[in-house]
Amino acid sequence: MKKSFTLLLIAAAFICYSQSINTFTPDDYRFQDDNELIIPQVDYSKVFIVFAENITDAGISEFETSYTELTRDRSQSYPWHNKKLYSLEHSVSKDPGTAEALLSVIRADQFVLSAYPAFIRDHDIAYLDNILLINMEVRHASASSITEIIEPLYGQLVEELDLISSRTYAISVPAEINIFDACMDLVKHEEVVFAQPNFYFSGSVDFIPNDPMFSDQWFLNQASEVGSKLVKEL
Repeated sequence: MKKSFTLLLIAAAFICYSQSINTFTPDDYRFQDDNELIIPQVDYSKVFIVFAENITDAGISEFETSYTELTRDRSQSYPWHNKKLYSLEHSVSKDPGTAEALLSVIRADQFVLSAYPAFIRDHDIAYLDNILLINMEVRHASASSITEIIEPLYGQLVEELDLISSRTYAISVPAEINIFDACMDLVKHEEVVFAQPNFYFSGSVDFIPNDPMFSDQWFLNQASEVGSKLVKEL
């Protein structure tokens, strides 16, 4: 009996620890942009979840069955099968603490790479995945330097973009890493110009682009028009 009780205490402690490292607070959602502290408004009524690449539709359905507080928002779709937008029921979303407690459990799921509420700034709605962007001057940018910087984050290099005088790295991090905290720590490195979350902005558009050179502007191909919505990957 004593052995069983001890095992229960260990299991309970592990669950509490797992939830604590995945639990963020509204005050955690801030980052720097050109030395300006940006604090977006948090909207818990929407949750953007990134699943593992190898998850199947059946796996996503099983996940959704387990979390009845979430309802898939089918008004918007994305060109990635593993990124989904959900509405969070009002009884949970109205209280940040309750909402974050649920998100901490979701982040602990083995098939979840990230789970964040929606963010609002200047009336724009933004969603966040498991990617952060690090920009370094060319003279500091190297494979060894970026590897050293992202190692404490258990980060993985996803993509790098060479600009005229700098290089930007897209880095994926696991669900337990708070991307906002990570960015605030990264900008303390002298060689880092900026470090920011990889936001997706969603908004209505009332015009049709007619630039004849659009196909030659590769960076604009990061934008995907979905119905009457334009979702931009930045």
